[in-house]
Amino acid sequence: SHAPSCGMNFALLSALCLCAGRVAAQSVGQIQFRINGLEASMREESKTVYIGVERVGGLSGVVSASVKVLANQTTATRGQDFDFQEVTVWFGDGDDFMRGLPFVIYDDPDWEDLEYVTLHLTDVQPPQAVGTVNQVLKVNLMGSSHPFGGDADGGLFDFFASENDTDSLITTAGGVAKVLERPPENTECIIWASRLLGTSGIASLWLEPTPCNPKDYTEAELATWQLDFLWGPSPQLMSWQDGEADKRCLLANAAFGHSPVGGTSAVLILPDAEIEKDQAFCVMPRFNGTTWGSTAGVYGIAIKIEEQGREGGGLTNCTKGRHCHIDLTKARTEGGAKVFVASNCASQTCAQAFSNESEFQATVTKDFTIELAAEITRDAEPGEWSVCECLQSDANSSLLPTAVHAVNLHGPVKENTNECVVGWSFCVLDDIAGNWLQPEIDYIRVMPRCTSNGTKDASPIHFKIGAISSLSADGTWEMKDPIRMSQVGAGVFELCWCRAADGKNCSDMSEFNVPTGMFLYLGPFRVNDIRISLGEQLNVNITGIGLTKYDKVRVQPECGEGDGDKVLQADAELSRIYKFGVLTEAVVSPGSMKLCWCKSSEEKGIGCNQSQDFLTEFADITVVCDGKKVVVGGSCVHCRYVWQGPNEDQDGCVFNPVGFVATVIFELMLTGVLWVVFSQLEITEVTSKAGGKVRRLKGRTIPIEDISSEEQSDTRRLVVTCLGPHGLGNHYTSSFRVSFEKTRHFLLDGKTKRATVLDKYRLLLTEQDGSYFKADASGGYFMLTMRGTWFHSRVASFVPVMFVMSLLLGAAFGMFVLGTHSPVIGMILFGGAVVTALLLVFVQRYLLRGQTALARRVGQYRVLLDQDNPNPVAVPRGPSRAVTAHRLFDLHDFFMAFIMDRTMYYLAPNIIAPLTERHRLSFAEVAGPQQVQWFISHYWGTPFRDFCESVRRHAVMTCGSSDENTWKKVSYWICTFSNNQYRVAEELGTSHKESSFYLALHSGICKGTAMIMDSDATLLTRSWCLFELLQTIGLEKEQESFEGLLFCTATGVLNMGHATVEMSMKIGHKITELSLRDATATSQADKDMINNCVLEEMGSFEAMDQTLKEHLAAALKTCQSEVNHKFGHLFTKLTGDGAPQGDGQDDADAVVLDISESP
Repeated sequence: SHAPSCGMNFALLSALCLCAGRVAAQSVGQIQFRINGLEASMREESKTVYIGVERVGGLSGVVSASVKVLANQTTATRGQDFDFQEVTVWFGDGDDFMRGLPFVIYDDPDWEDLEYVTLHLTDVQPPQAVGTVNQVLKVNLMGSSHPFGGDADGGLFDFFASENDTDSLITTAGGVAKVLERPPENTECIIWASRLLGTSGIASLWLEPTPCNPKDYTEAELATWQLDFLWGPSPQLMSWQDGEADKRCLLANAAFGHSPVGGTSAVLILPDAEIEKDQAFCVMPRFNGTTWGSTAGVYGIAIKIEEQGREGGGLTNCTKGRHCHIDLTKARTEGGAKVFVASNCASQTCAQAFSNESEFQATVTKDFTIELAAEITRDAEPGEWSVCECLQSDANSSLLPTAVHAVNLHGPVKENTNECVVGWSFCVLDDIAGNWLQPEIDYIRVMPRCTSNGTKDASPIHFKIGAISSLSADGTWEMKDPIRMSQVGAGVFELCWCRAADGKNCSDMSEFNVPTGMFLYLGPFRVNDIRISLGEQLNVNITGIGLTKYDKVRVQPECGEGDGDKVLQADAELSRIYKFGVLTEAVVSPGSMKLCWCKSSEEKGIGCNQSQDFLTEFADITVVCDGKKVVVGGSCVHCRYVWQGPNEDQDGCVFNPVGFVATVIFELMLTGVLWVVFSQLEITEVTSKAGGKVRRLKGRTIPIEDISSEEQSDTRRLVVTCLGPHGLGNHYTSSFRVSFEKTRHFLLDGKTKRATVLDKYRLLLTEQDGSYFKADASGGYFMLTMRGTWFHSRVASFVPVMFVMSLLLGAAFGMFVLGTHSPVIGMILFGGAVVTALLLVFVQRYLLRGQTALARRVGQYRVLLDQDNPNPVAVPRGPSRAVTAHRLFDLHDFFMAFIMDRTMYYLAPNIIAPLTERHRLSFAEVAGPQQVQWFISHYWGTPFRDFCESVRRHAVMTCGSSDENTWKKVSYWICTFSNNQYRVAEELGTSHKESSFYLALHSGICKGTAMIMDSDATLLTRSWCLFELLQTIGLEKEQESFEGLLFCTATGVLNMGHATVEMSMKIGHKITELSLRDATATSQADKDMINNCVLEEMGSFEAMDQTLKEHLAAALKTCQSEVNHKFGHLFTKLTGDGAPQGDGQDDADAVVLDISESP
């Protein structure tokens, strides 16, 4: 066999290739394996290694030995796990070079348990060459040095900081994983693990806490269990099956409330608000199965908690004087925990913190919150505060106050002191200390006392307006209006703070509840007003805040105004006494003067050497004349009139008492007379002859409560009921002319009628010729002519206005006589009487005049409409503007007391128009528009209650239910409610096909036409009803789903056989005598258009008449059949044979409706 040179690769695990020198010896020596011990271990990946055989202890002669595999002590399989050629090793005389025998190892991908091959030396020649050691060699294939035995195909575990990392956490981060000192919102993985260098077999992994390397971390840098973190071992081992090598989360940074899942361990970081170093704790990966190791060092993997300072447990910003809600969901505390708030948690022990009840103590709610009342934050000093909880690291340690949450209390300190000078046009506070004060939203007020502890604000109005400032960007606080502030005067006040946040805008005085310090308003206190006569000496003694001997005082007409010819100035003596000397008219003008104070300041440019500097008024001084003179125009003069004399203050003349009484009497009389006259006149909007609206001065205007017809002695008369007593009388004629406005009735507005007084509230209304006419209205007013006003109006129910006018002349004459001594005074008194009279008329006419009962009812219903449809919008003309039967009957019931037997001619202008006036939309749009189901054709002259009853019967029949909740949902297009009464021209369109009538009928969703009939079939005398009939007939031919024309009456629907026999007969007879050619319309153009449509579509009116009669005949036939059926059923009950006694007719002919004769 070949002996390799010393440079060859020998892979024995415990021996290096060593080139041994020759050893001179006389013995043959001994042959042995070259290895320290009895075993050698090698990995499968070693491929070919060499087994060393050596000769030791002698060089003489030739020696040999065979190297063979000891089969009964070998577990590896030759040819599968290894190959070795059994050979004889020879050493010549003097030869001691080591022989290397090749040993081939086969590397397979499968993990296998510990395997070995045992080699031994045999057939040693000469026998004395048999060695005493190393004669047997056990070769472990990945032998006993592997932690669990077996080969390396199970791989080893490596660790990563994220799932996508390719670089090992151990090599790139030094075996340190990092987390923030706060739990994440959602659990996140911080250590991932996977298998490397082999995936054979099942390998399991788990983590255990372990001490960190003391060389890397000091005691202060080690995290404490229960104080800094909680450890959650994995519920089970994390196992990789054979062939698996994916990355898996080994350690999770748990969110609050989350627990370890599966093979993932979890750590819950317990944040605090303490300022500390970064701290760490260590974990050791443990494994079993086929893996042979991990990349972690002997101290495992370190988890470094990166310090977040005060914000580790979360940060809450609180505002002084405001309730503070502290959310502890990011803190370590639990619901029910006892905490306290302190600026320094360590300043007291836990026993001291909870020894007495305090407003700074709290119990954490189940929602992890605590509350600080506004009183607490108001009285606390601003700055950094902490929520403290008493914690212990284990059961044997003592409780330590620990900051678990940070609180920043924003606001000013309490000990600020600032000052300003009364009268100065500027007041800037530049020394307000505090924490986190913010420009633009922080405000300070000067107040007598801050509104805290339930105190009521007592700030003077001038402070409320002017003594407020906000923090500017340069850190100063400039008061809004120092001039207004000066009106309050000097004093010691409080500075009160407010922040415009948290729903507050600092507009209310009560929001300034945080005392910020003291405000000194420098200046003199106001002294009692001084009255002094010319010739006397003026000395002033003042007190105040911050007065000095350098302050100056002046007597001048107004403080702060320009220099006059006569001003007095004095300097202080002993800081408070000012002597002005003797007053003469040469140095001071008589009259009202001011004592004005000035504080000089070189810095502010105020030298107290001109009148504009003397801004602060602290007393009124009245300088009066001597003797019997009065002050007039700044000079002392005698009174102008003999009957006048100086008043007590000698600043004006007083009237003679008799003259004064006379003036008052004439003023009252003139005012009363003017009031009576003015109340009869009004500038009113009237209808001109051209039809427009113009404003003119008219006679007396009287509001109307109601206009309606009533029967008396078999005759009808039209009666006007006024809103209150009308104050009219038939003095000279039995009737008088009146005109009407805003009644919304075409026979009244702009028309002139005659009225006769019936009683104090009512008048009889006729045409000019005294004839009766019919009209209905519940509003508006009527006006008298000028002549009618003077002759028919009465004062106090019996005094004619003409008599009052004569009094006006007498009062005017008395005023002229009174004013001769002073025409200006006379004009003023007369003007005052005019203004007073006008005010009385205004109050009487606009403030004391009430609403009509209908107007109040309309207002109430408008509120209901607003609740149902608060934001009405316009919808296109046609099918989208229907109203339900519910809305129709709701309107009827609500206004029943006013509608009575009235028609649409009353309803539209008096109820519908006022209800829709604000939005100027149709009633359907205001009430909430619906899609049309049925089109209603009707005559406006039909009583509205009959109209509603006809609709009810139609709705019940068509929906097949008498349940109100069902039939009231049926919707109808009704022109009164569906047309915009303010845009009638637009509703009609430029052609009949653009009219809202046509669009509703031809919408494709309209089921049919309900024609509301009275016994006279009056609607067929109206052209627009003829138009609707024409369109209905056409739609019957065009649309299969169109149900056609239904004749509806207050007794039932003819087409369904539910009308009374009497009603059916009357309608039938009426239509036999009717020609549609005679239908009329208000507008001749409308009538011509509709007539042309009839001729175009029907060919002639005769064809139209015949079609109508055919429809009616079909409906009457149904009525006949239904009546016969009912009579037959009744006869059956009465006689048992279904027919009247002695009559052989069958049911079908029992009753025959005969429309050939009038009933």
